[in-house]
Amino acid sequence: LAPPLSLALKVMAPKIAEVEAVIEKSMHLSRAEEEEERKEKRQAKLEEMRVMEKLKNAREGLKVVRRRSVSLMEECSSTISDYYKSIDTKDLSSHIKSRFDAWDADHSQALDVLEMTEALAAMGKRPTPDEVAMLMLRVDKDGNGKVELDEFDHMVRESLNLHLESCWCRMCEAGRKAAAETEAAEAAEAARLEKEAAKAAKAAAAPAPAAPVAPAT
Repeated sequence: LAPPLSLALKVMAPKIAEVEAVIEKSMHLSRAEEEEERKEKRQAKLEEMRVMEKLKNAREGLKVVRRRSVSLMEECSSTISDYYKSIDTKDLSSHIKSRFDAWDADHSQALDVLEMTEALAAMGKRPTPDEVAMLMLRVDKDGNGKVELDEFDHMVRESLNLHLESCWCRMCEAGRKAAAETEAAEAAEAARLEKEAAKAAKAAAAPAPAAPVAPAT
């Protein structure tokens, strides 16, 4: 005979309670995991917002630095131009070298930050350390932290709005060399294409070979 329902429920009650406990625990863990996931997403979003704010501030800072750098270069160019504009062009290189050597206090063949500061002061502008640092970044083309004679010469000629075809600095020399190499390569390519076109035209104009005549039988 089947046991009474009440007896069956009594026997199954511990198992049912155990299953319910497992389900409750699983649901609790699931809710905890969901909450942890939501927390992580909130933290990630906040971190993203902080990073975006830092990037925005950095961009604004760069804009300010760029504007200040342009303004500084204009001021320095005006100062340098006023200092050298009375020098005849043919005497400019020798005069630039003479003044450069005078400002090169340690005879290192390059102007460091302090020497560059004194050079600008002698020309009529007393820049701040930050302004000198920005100027050095613009003028120091090879990035060694100093301004060599050719870089200084280039700066002066640029300030005087002189044509830089006669500038002998490394940057201008490299630019002219690269331009000459590009021009030579383009000329060689044009000559090759012209030769191929002439060859193709000659082949097209040549008469077609006569068809062979079959021998008489």
